[in-house]
This record gives sequence, C-alpha cells and structure tokens, in this order.
Amino acid sequence: QTGEIVVDGVTRHYRIYQDGQKGALGGWISARDFGECACWWTEDMQGGGERSIFACTSFEDPRITLPLKGITRGTVYASGYVAEKPAGSDVTTIHYIVHVNLGGSLPYWVINKALPGEMMSLYNALNKIFTN
Repeated sequence: QTGEIVVDGVTRHYRIYQDGQKGALGGWISARDFGECACWWTEDMQGGGERSIFACTSFEDPRITLPLKGITRGTVYASGYVAEKPAGSDVTTIHYIVHVNLGGSLPYWVINKALPGEMMSLYNALNKIFTN
C-alpha cells in the first residue's frame, strides 16, 4: 500500500511492504524477510538547498504475511538516511543509520564478514540516486 499525507505543507510519501533478502555466505546466513513501513520526503533547507529524508521501521499489519518455511523474520527498529545538498554546492552529504535485528542465531564473525559488502552495495545505490 502506498499513499501521501501533507504535514506542515510538505508532502510525505509512505509505503507498507514486505521486503525479502536472499541468503548469503554460501548458506551461512539464511534468507530473511521484514514487514516494513517507509516514509520519505524532500524539503527546502534553511539558507537554500535541498534535504531528502527516508525513514523505515518494522510494522505489524495483517497485509504482511508470515514468512515462508526456511525464511527468518527480522526486525528493523530504525533505518534511514538524510541527504543534504546546500544551494550552490555540488556535494551531497548523506547521514545513514540502521538498527536491525536479523532474527535467528548468527555468530558475530558471520555478520562482520557480510557487513562490508552490504555497506558498499548501499553506498553504490545511494550514489546512483544522488549523483546527477
């Protein structure tokens, strides 16, 4: 489900969805899914420029189905970014936060091995969005 609401004159978009992640590290990490609600908007910065905000959290909703057998349900406590591009600048600064419980039982060495690749994938995706 998607929609829009207007708060203080700013249109904020939202989406309720179920997101899945493939397993990783040759099967050491099983597939995960997350029931999520995301909200995003763009606003003018004080002094000129543009700020884009994206926020996401897990969300219980009857439209989000239970995970299939062999898939572990994770929880996104908070995730998102703020991207700011001041007027007259060709540089965009991005602040990213993620607090997630992947669910199940994962050794720290497995998480630490997978994390650098995931962060580079995220960097590449955000770079495509904010590079014109």
